[in-house]
Amino acid sequence: MREPSSTRTEDNRTTIRDAFAAWREGTAPITDVFAPDMTWRIEGHSLASKRYDNKQQFIDEVLAPFGARFTASDPFRPISIRGSTPTGTP
Repeated sequence: MREPSSTRTEDNRTTIRDAFAAWREGTAPITDVFAPDMTWRIEGHSLASKRYDNKQQFIDEVLAPFGARFTASDPFRPISIRGSTPTGTP
């Protein structure tokens, strides 16, 4: 028997909320929730604008170079996360 959609949705919300909290706290990278075979597309006209066919390609070509612009004392992490309450309100 399948779970109700609302239960799966709330489980997904909790997973992502927890992943962002761990990233903010510096205890886990946000990429832990990326599927290895994900596809990510950046639209626009920048050098990063293209299709990335998997998690590792996205990390290597987008996240690593972007993260390298930050220092160890001021890492690339969210400071606050809007809508992080169960109801989605700040």
